[in-house]
Amino acid sequence: MATPTAAAPGGDDRKNKKKRHFLSSPSALHVPTGSGWWGAAAASVDGKPVFTTFDVPRMMRDPQVIFIADMWCAPYQKIKFKCRAEREPVANFVQNTIRRFWKQSVGPILRRYFEHGFGAGCAEYRPHKGFVRLDRVNELECREVEPRVYSCDDPHGRWRKNQFAGFDLGHVFVGSPHAFWFAGMARYGPFYDRAPLSGMFEPWLEKNGRNGANHLRQLWFRKHAADGGLMRYPDGTTNMGTDESPQVRNNADLAREMLDYKETMSTMVLVNDKQPGANGSADGDYEWDYTPSQGHADVAGFLEYPERLDDLMLKGAGIPKELISGSESGSGYNGRMVPLQGFLGKVDELANVLVRATEAWLRPLVELNFGPEEWYEVETVSLADQLEQEQTDKQKRSGELPAKPGAGGDLPFQLSALESGPRYVGPGWGRTDDGDYVRWDRKRAKRVPLNLSATGTECAAPHKFSSTHVLLPPGLAQQLALLAARVPDSALAEDGREHEFHVTVRYGLHTDSADDVRPVLSGSPPANVSLGAVSAFRGADSGKPYDVLKVNVTSPDLAALNRRLAGLPHTDTFKDYRPHATIAYVKAGLGDALAALAQPVNADFTASEVVFSNRAGVKTAIPLGGCPLEMSATRQPKRSIDDIVSGVLADLDFGGGAD
Repeated sequence: MATPTAAAPGGDDRKNKKKRHFLSSPSALHVPTGSGWWGAAAASVDGKPVFTTFDVPRMMRDPQVIFIADMWCAPYQKIKFKCRAEREPVANFVQNTIRRFWKQSVGPILRRYFEHGFGAGCAEYRPHKGFVRLDRVNELECREVEPRVYSCDDPHGRWRKNQFAGFDLGHVFVGSPHAFWFAGMARYGPFYDRAPLSGMFEPWLEKNGRNGANHLRQLWFRKHAADGGLMRYPDGTTNMGTDESPQVRNNADLAREMLDYKETMSTMVLVNDKQPGANGSADGDYEWDYTPSQGHADVAGFLEYPERLDDLMLKGAGIPKELISGSESGSGYNGRMVPLQGFLGKVDELANVLVRATEAWLRPLVELNFGPEEWYEVETVSLADQLEQEQTDKQKRSGELPAKPGAGGDLPFQLSALESGPRYVGPGWGRTDDGDYVRWDRKRAKRVPLNLSATGTECAAPHKFSSTHVLLPPGLAQQLALLAARVPDSALAEDGREHEFHVTVRYGLHTDSADDVRPVLSGSPPANVSLGAVSAFRGADSGKPYDVLKVNVTSPDLAALNRRLAGLPHTDTFKDYRPHATIAYVKAGLGDALAALAQPVNADFTASEVVFSNRAGVKTAIPLGGCPLEMSATRQPKRSIDDIVSGVLADLDFGGGAD
């Protein structure tokens, strides 16, 4: 047995000294000089205009600037978080607090940062179930706050000299745990950053300033619409009256008056007198002569000039113009995806800084509720990584099934045929690499095993009735899936978003056998279906606790199929047949408002088969007009990268809540 070795004298002291050296902070006493402010002095040398806080209200009256500010702020509402702590209650508390701050206060604070280069707020709290919780962080007017720092070190180690202490709000000092200050990358010192709005100032001034692009364009069109021109007149005066009542006018005044009348599109009459010519002849020039204005040949330049300045404004705010419109050169991944990933990478960087800034009030709040020894960590989930993962998942879903069980994101499986017989499972159903059948459980929002009996019937709770419907083509289904994704989680009812986009032909059939339905439909031709505007079924009209957000459908062919199926034993659950494609089930009273925000679909397709779903959930495709039954997912067209990016950008512009 080995004998323990005695520690060398002074070993603990050396270890503690080394530990103190590691825990020291050499840069803690460093005070940034704010050298970025020297850019203002440099501007006087190169003749560039200087952006000041007084220019903010001028610029924020411009609709283009407001649009760019909306685009700049929109991605931050899609940020998600991962909170870790030694104890689960602490992690849940931090997660809920950050989420509440992000939903209610981040938008206004980011607006202040976009305009002024910093954002200040005052945290307010409220008691709730034995805890002190964050109520909100009120954003403050940037011109009314001034930061303050500690002038000396705290002997108890709670703060250091020159560390942020709070700010003055008028005659009131706001300090911990209420003071919140966000300065982004702090390029102009510890409390100020370069405002994204300042990068737009020079092209904005060139566009909207005096003699700017808009001014020149207005003058050009006014000049050529009103037809100014040049007027020559004889020197002297003209009697505009009679010999008995003379009205003598200066010829220069008359010429200016005629040009003013000409600017109002009036007619002009000039005397026919001529000046004497050579050798006293009467063939000289007219005494009064009008020359119309000469137009500029480059009309397109006047029209495109402000648009080019708009592109420079986007660039100044850090937004690639490819995110707003298609690139002029390049397409697909190189045309849009690379700029989008770069923009989202910048969003991720600034979001991490914003989360670190919350420590000013979050750390004291956690210590108050759980004690000073609690450890926690907040990490943002990268939007750029989420985008890359979405592209990977969509590429996997473009095949028959995902490469791994459970892969493929939140959207359901594509169509997949069962190898054992004519029955098949639709969107939301599929088969893993291990051969296990799974289906999408909408209420539980996850995939669950699909237990099939020997006859191919799922062992699950039966539906009340059987039904028939037509599936939307993959492109239209993806379009409705994006509409559903834009509905905020807080607005969803219990059934949530639709995952199998279809148009019901008839619900309420009593039969469980597709053989009873096939003779009724087999002789019918393919059905032409038109999708239109987005609207809602109000729960108040039907007595249900939710509204149905849906796309209006027009199809005389589906109405005819509905009437034919009425010959089978059935129960009418609705008075009239109103074909539609459900997008999502939302809380009562929100359907009309959400429908007003959505763009119409306005698309047509032809359904060559009707899907019969019995009460056990087993689906069977019945072809129309003798069309062959094709169910393989490999026939579905893949969406282009441009289409995917367009959907992703629309999702980012939607003002939904953070998850």
